[in-house]
Amino acid sequence: MKLLKLIFSRIYYNFYSNKLVFVLFALGCFVCAVSFTYLYGNTMPSKIMPAKDSNINYFSFNFNNGESLSELISKDVFTSELVNDVRFYHNLTDAELPPELNNEAAPSFKLGTGMFSKDHMFQEMGRVEFTEEENNNAENVIILPQDYNMLTKQVGESINVCGQTFKIIGFHSGWNQMLIPQNTMLKINSAINSVELYTNKGLSRAKSEDFISEFKSDFFDATVSSSPIEMYDAADSQNPQIMFLLSVVYMISVASFMFLMKYMMDKSRRENIIYSIVGAKKKKVILILLAESSVVITVFSIFAVLVHFLFYDSFFSHINTESGITYNINDYLLITVFMIVLSLLTSIPFVVSYMKNSLVENKIKYSE
Repeated sequence: MKLLKLIFSRIYYNFYSNKLVFVLFALGCFVCAVSFTYLYGNTMPSKIMPAKDSNINYFSFNFNNGESLSELISKDVFTSELVNDVRFYHNLTDAELPPELNNEAAPSFKLGTGMFSKDHMFQEMGRVEFTEEENNNAENVIILPQDYNMLTKQVGESINVCGQTFKIIGFHSGWNQMLIPQNTMLKINSAINSVELYTNKGLSRAKSEDFISEFKSDFFDATVSSSPIEMYDAADSQNPQIMFLLSVVYMISVASFMFLMKYMMDKSRRENIIYSIVGAKKKKVILILLAESSVVITVFSIFAVLVHFLFYDSFFSHINTESGITYNINDYLLITVFMIVLSLLTSIPFVVSYMKNSLVENKIKYSE
């Protein structure tokens, strides 16, 4: 308690005797703290990624033993309101490939069907969607990948796949998926080896895990080949690097204002010398100086975080690099603690300078 009274009396003295310097130091620390809070949300991969729904709404599963399409489409997971787009794929064997592709050094081609959202299907030539009539009548029409456009094949020509002749109605921007109507796939009755799903919004790590659990409860032998969890893991692995860079920038910024703090500390040099003369050890004096700095920095950091929290919706969210970036209480606590620790680290040069001088040297150095 005595230490706190001493610290607050020193802070009051610094403010009263050096108002301009104190205000400049306070303003500088506040700006640095607000900037750090802003950059934290707008540069940390784990914060930016959830704001980009398209990055975390994709799932891909493999079926080890193949599944029947008629059984798959009856499952509730594929008709959930959460699902925006779903594709079922059959891995084509060499015998099922068109003759034009028998010698292709390309990845394995797939024959796919399902719902084809315009958000995930990009047109290159012709049509990239099937008409209701084509699906209802299970017509043999096909959309081919543009990257491997079957060499000389054009829209309106025919191609043989799975022993059947299909009319080419268009090319999409994919790389190995040949797409046909759902009822046509049912008619062919080829085994489904994999499925891709797009949810209608980005999912958090917890909700992604729940979705995977729900899917595997229907298909216990299914394996996950891609999911948002991989992206979350990748983002988490980048967080320490980004945090380090932010720390360096913050420390450089705060260090410039710490010289103003040093000016105020120098103003109280007589007190520091008196502490030493009356028997206070250097460690005790350093503790007082660091405690004083800690209190000041803590107040400014909390104030900055509070301002960011109170005005986030009305101001800060509008200047974010991505819409949908959210801060929670854990973020603000982490930011506050981190800023306090980093600010104290900037005091190290002043502490070292004080520690390496003797009492006589400090007295001479700080004498008028």
